[in-house]
Amino acid sequence: MTNINTYEQFINHFVQPLHDKPNDKTCALVFNSHSLLDSCHGELIDQHDVVVRFSLAPTAGFEKRVGSKTTHRILACVRGENIYFQENDEQVIRLYRPTGSPWARKYHEMDFEMYKIEDNKKFFDNFIMCGKGNDKQARIILSKIIKRDAGPTTGLITMLMCMEHFNTVNLFGFEEQEYSDDVRYHYYDDIDNLAKVNEIMKSKGFKFPTQTPHVISGCTRQAHKTNHPHIGSGSEKQAILTIADNNLIKIH
Repeated sequence: MTNINTYEQFINHFVQPLHDKPNDKTCALVFNSHSLLDSCHGELIDQHDVVVRFSLAPTAGFEKRVGSKTTHRILACVRGENIYFQENDEQVIRLYRPTGSPWARKYHEMDFEMYKIEDNKKFFDNFIMCGKGNDKQARIILSKIIKRDAGPTTGLITMLMCMEHFNTVNLFGFEEQEYSDDVRYHYYDDIDNLAKVNEIMKSKGFKFPTQTPHVISGCTRQAHKTNHPHIGSGSEKQAILTIADNNLIKIH
């Protein structure tokens, strides 16, 4: 077993590529939009070799809409708190951000502190940090669209990472249109689901401060009216739609 005692050792051990090399597998990237409630994509999603979900998104109770298969889960960092969730036995991933950034190092240091708790070692057996280089790639794409440097969100970075590794990437639950406050932001109920998430992690023996309602989103409810989960700005939507127009991904 690798002996990890310092933050630097933690980073060196867990920062890995998603896969050793690109392959011809199919990948379903499942966003959390409420639009999934109007779909029956579950069977189609599960037919993919790789199914990537985000943060607190469950499958239980939503199988017809979102499928039941999860191979990878991207864990976000929200408003000073890291999200920790593993619904089944999927690989859990924290996007690696440049550690030269003070806020990025803070989030990575939180993971290191959680890792040092003995009861959490099993969770970290299936944990990696990846996406190295995709943050910069996303910034370059955004700068060409909005003509200035902008911090990319989890969704855009993850999409670029998946495109790098899989021959086919299909997006589900990506809402192209703006929506009002009379619909859910996510396809699941935020508060009720958060209680279930905490209970699942408790049952796995994971030791951490209970995740609180503010991890649901870094946006205010007012902002939820126009912003899609994991795609934080109109420029990022434009970037994804442009990539789709060039037949590099497909939006369902």
